Amino acid sequence: MRITDEEIRDRIEQDKARKAEERAAFIARLNDGDLLKKGSPATMSSGSDRYPQEVIGAVYFQSGKKKGMPKFVFLRQMDYRCISGNMYEGAKYECTPNPNGPLTTAKAFYNKDGELLSIGRHRDFGSVMFGGAEYYCDPHF
Repeated sequence: MRITDEEIRDRIEQDKARKAEERAAFIARLNDGDLLKKGSPATMSSGSDRYPQEVIGAVYFQSGKKKGMPKFVFLRQMDYRCISGNMYEGAKYECTPNPNGPLTTAKAFYNKDGELLSIGRHRDFGSVMFGGAEYYCDPHF
């Protein structure tokens, strides 16, 4: 069965609408303060590896079309320990705050229209995910 040009355009529009809804929901959570609140868990990725972080603060834009949106997020690495399994088979880790953990600054990246693209160390990698802290180190590298 062949897909028509109109069906392709419809699927592209549906995908754009879905992404816009997801972005709006994320921005609403950012603005409500529940994701960037001090002590909130986060996970920084580096390739397939993930490192638990704790939000320790944020700087927001004070004016313009990005007013109220994050500019920088400050993170502290959390401690983690394996509580079951091993790194090759289904390891489960416990993540706990570390007041002496290394600090990281993550930058918010926006497109030319002022829409939030990502928050991370760099635009294309090292992204930060908010709402949970987890550790994973790919054993194959």
